[in-house]
Amino acid sequence: MRIFARFVLYRLILRPFLSLIIGVKFPKASSFPEGQFILVSNHNSHLDTVSLLCSLPVNRLGDVHPAAAADYFARNKVMATLCEFFLNTVFVRRKGEGGQILKPLDELDMHVKAGKSLILFPEGTRGLPEQITDFKCGAAVLLQRNPHVKLVPVFMIGMGKAMPKGGLPIPSECEIRIGKSSIDETTRNRPVMELTAFIQDEVLRLKEI
Repeated sequence: MRIFARFVLYRLILRPFLSLIIGVKFPKASSFPEGQFILVSNHNSHLDTVSLLCSLPVNRLGDVHPAAAADYFARNKVMATLCEFFLNTVFVRRKGEGGQILKPLDELDMHVKAGKSLILFPEGTRGLPEQITDFKCGAAVLLQRNPHVKLVPVFMIGMGKAMPKGGLPIPSECEIRIGKSSIDETTRNRPVMELTAFIQDEVLRLKEI
């Protein structure tokens, strides 16, 4: 039921709307690798997650999960249910009872070890249109803990102009660019901060194509 609902939502409703009305250029479904991956992308708009899900091959709609902060996207049962049902979201708890800081990477690692592919925005929050801030190291740590998982770098162009913070969607020239999912063993075993810088460079490289 969930897969059918997502197929209708993303392929029959949202993708045509984003493509024909907003102006999003989607990549070929074959751009995504087979098997498990961690997709990392810049983040400028609430359109980002939806656009990435619209890009997926239909057969991946059930096993690719955007990661989101539980204290915001699961702050009530209705929002949490909608995010899980339609977006396939996995929630990360940033604070525990009494303000105790938990280990969100361990939560994400548990999902990866369960066979899930993830969508991560390593900047941590939406930035200004066409600008990118330093990546946090979460994606690098997960790739090192799970050497079989592929890296998929993505750069999205124009999303922050099509739907800026506090705004509604408007037509704009937008494009989703997907890079090659190649990361060799030597690169994967670099110190975490070096690997994080490598991942950010792979994303930024797509901006200049």
